[in-house]
Formats: sequence, structure tokens, C-alpha cells
Amino acid sequence: MGSATLLTTTLRRCRYRVGPIDFLRDPKAHTDYLVDFVVKRVELGRLPGAPVPSWQAASNRGDVFRGHRPKTLGRDLLPGGVTSNTVAADEQDHRTTSPAKAKTPRPFMHKRRPLTEESLIDAMAALVFEEVTLRFDFTREVCELVRDQVLTGNLDQYRVEGLAATSFNGVVKELHPAEFPDYAPDLISTDAGWLAGILLALRQRPGWIYGATEKIGARAIQIQQARYDGWVADRIDRSQHESLGA
Repeated sequence: MGSATLLTTTLRRCRYRVGPIDFLRDPKAHTDYLVDFVVKRVELGRLPGAPVPSWQAASNRGDVFRGHRPKTLGRDLLPGGVTSNTVAADEQDHRTTSPAKAKTPRPFMHKRRPLTEESLIDAMAALVFEEVTLRFDFTREVCELVRDQVLTGNLDQYRVEGLAATSFNGVVKELHPAEFPDYAPDLISTDAGWLAGILLALRQRPGWIYGATEKIGARAIQIQQARYDGWVADRIDRSQHESLGA
């Protein structure tokens, strides 16, 4: 009777050609109509414990992540986005761990030259392009996660002691993850932890890592754009040569 009442209310407006008697004789033939009716008029809710699609889980993590940022960004920020607390902690660590008579460690090497801050940014940009941009296209997400880990003071979890490598390429290989997850949020977290661990292993401080990571991501994207522009130019040149040859 509930179905008949539902139909007669709608049939008065001439929206459906099948009458209540025809529906009762063969209700299975009109199931789609009833489903559409309910979906349009009833707000469906997820049952407790129902599985969440992967895209929604990733979106939920992003919402939590973005909701946490105003709490950290509300603190006293210096130019470049690094908090004064972070810089003060860096300076305190430098004073307590670097006595005047302490032996200066040997610099890491890259392409047979001492690794400078600028050459490190270029080397990291090339690494991010090859390992993150080309393979997964998560450059912005990975770099943003590293920067947020600096703001929240969670970089120490990526610090590895006792590395044997003395060069940039050696550190990269020594800290390379054993495998990369298939789930996008876990993949972004793994890549961000790898990159943060490399910068920490190369004796870079959190305040510097925060600003440098933005440059690293921007340069990786520039490399991608330059390669794409070169590919387009090459295609155009080939088309022109072929048309002239024809």
C-alpha cells in the first residue's frame, strides 16, 4: 500500500504513465522508477562502519591537514614563513652543539665539489623531478608536507644517525625507501619523509629547509615545463620539415 500511495501521488501530475494496478501486477519492472524517486527526495546517509572510498579518505586527510595549518600559521611568522620559535630553537641548538673548539665536519661532495646550499637546492630539484614529478606528479603535495612538518616541529622523526655516505648521491641511495606505497596519501608521506631525511642528513637546519623546500619544488616544476616546451618545439619543427619535404 505504501508503494501504491507513492505512485498515485506522483501520477496525478502525469509524471509516470504506469498506473498503480499495473505496478502491483509487476513491481520489479518499475524498480528504477522507485529508486530514482527515493534518491531525489530522501537524503541518504552512510551507515556506521561502512567502507569509505579511497578518494574520500584522501579528501578527509586533506581537510584535517588544512584545518591544522591555521593553528601553526597564527604564530609569529618571519619573512619566508618560518616561525620565530623555529629559528630560536635552531640558534639555541647551534650554540649548544657547536662549541668554538669543535672540529668542523667535512662537507658533503656532489660532482666532486663541496656541496653548497645553492648546489644542494639544484640537486634536490633534479631528484624531486625524477622521483616525484615524473613518477607520481605529487611535487606540490610532497614539498608542502615537508614545510608543514617544519612548522609543527616534526622533522626529528626523519633524522637518521650513523650514515656512511659522504656525498649527495650516497645519502640519496642510503636513505632510499625500500618500496613506495600505492595509496596516494601514504606515498606522499613516504616521499616527504625521504626528502626531509636527505636534507637533515646533509646537516641542514629546519629553518633553512622550510625556505629551500619551496625553491626545490618550484625548480622541479620548471624542469618539467622546460622539457614539455622542448618536446612541443621539437614536434613543431618536425611537422614543418615534413610539410616542406612533402
